[in-house]
Amino acid sequence: MVSNPIPAVWKKYRVRVIAVVVVVVVIALWVSRGSASTKRETIPSNYPSHGRELLLRIKPKVDSPRPLVIVLADELMSDSQIEKTSGASSYADAHGFTVAYVDGVAEHWDPSAGSPDPQYLVDVAHYAETRTKVDPRRIYLWGLSEGGAEALRTACAAKVGVFAAVATTGSIGVTPARCVNAGNVNHQPGSSWSSSINKTFWSFSKPLRK
Repeated sequence: MVSNPIPAVWKKYRVRVIAVVVVVVVIALWVSRGSASTKRETIPSNYPSHGRELLLRIKPKVDSPRPLVIVLADELMSDSQIEKTSGASSYADAHGFTVAYVDGVAEHWDPSAGSPDPQYLVDVAHYAETRTKVDPRRIYLWGLSEGGAEALRTACAAKVGVFAAVATTGSIGVTPARCVNAGNVNHQPGSSWSSSINKTFWSFSKPLRK
């Protein structure tokens, strides 16, 4: 009868195997602690826009305040869809900024004079500051189509003091008069968020300060 050599081999090397497994697990946990992730958040009750949601992609720990980019989805598009469509999360990870994804109520941006959407975008900016280190002088709005129109309505009106730059792509309708020829406004033509948009928007926004 031939004996099974595996138990003997395991007995001889088990300490080494266990040690290697422990090291691998520790390294994996350490790496995951420092990697960015996207989580669904709800605006707390002490904000005017309490109850509205957003997706926020942040690193657990950052050494210094980072720029914040708020990406506005198009009409009939969810915040999770604009994250996937834009590819801004991986770009943000590579270039050192925080990104939030937002959509309108029932995926609809309200263009009326009494719209709650501008306040919501301001609340997103302030709420993000409580979740990670944000440079308040470098908060930017990027929007796709109707999301871009809302970004312009917000940043070029009463809330202009919060946002350092606005970048839009797709059909946005009429640009507000206050935004026409403004140095902190960038519009890219087209009907979708192309692969080069993040690079173009970030190159434009990065040097601008409030």
